[in-house]
Amino acid sequence: LDFFFSFGSILYIITVYNIIIMSKNKVNKKLEAKIEAKLKEITKRSENRRCMDCLEKGPRYVVMNFNIFVCSACSGVHREFQHRALGISMSKFTWEQVNDLETGGNKAAKKLWMARWSPKDYPEPDGNDIPKIREFIRKKYVEKVWYKKKKSKKSKNKDVDNGDADDDWGSNDNN
Repeated sequence: LDFFFSFGSILYIITVYNIIIMSKNKVNKKLEAKIEAKLKEITKRSENRRCMDCLEKGPRYVVMNFNIFVCSACSGVHREFQHRALGISMSKFTWEQVNDLETGGNKAAKKLWMARWSPKDYPEPDGNDIPKIREFIRKKYVEKVWYKKKKSKKSKNKDVDNGDADDDWGSNDNN
């Protein structure tokens, strides 16, 4: 009798455990679907339909360090600089990452990283010219040649770089 009682208890525990796991899976699948739908909506925005770093259309990657949308060629160059590039259709995104992409995106990044850029300075490279893409990305994100400088508190009318290069959302290496 003790054998059947303990065997029945084990079956009961296993059944309850399976119900809990199945419930969690349903919740996770709903959250994943919500994240995917939001990411798809952000990707379809006009400003995110072109690569941030070259002339290619239809970017399939995001660079989480800067919350930008880029093409395959540019994602490879970003990886050379140790930037975190993720394939949109190949990666699982967290809700936090999707929110970062929503507040970021190519429009916001352009205002920050290309604030002082002019096509005369350095034309945007063609998607097939990897050496020019590499140099453009280096100038834009590493050297910060066209980066929007912050206004100091002392001089409200002049743009002054306060020397604090890592305090903007674009410098977050934890993403």
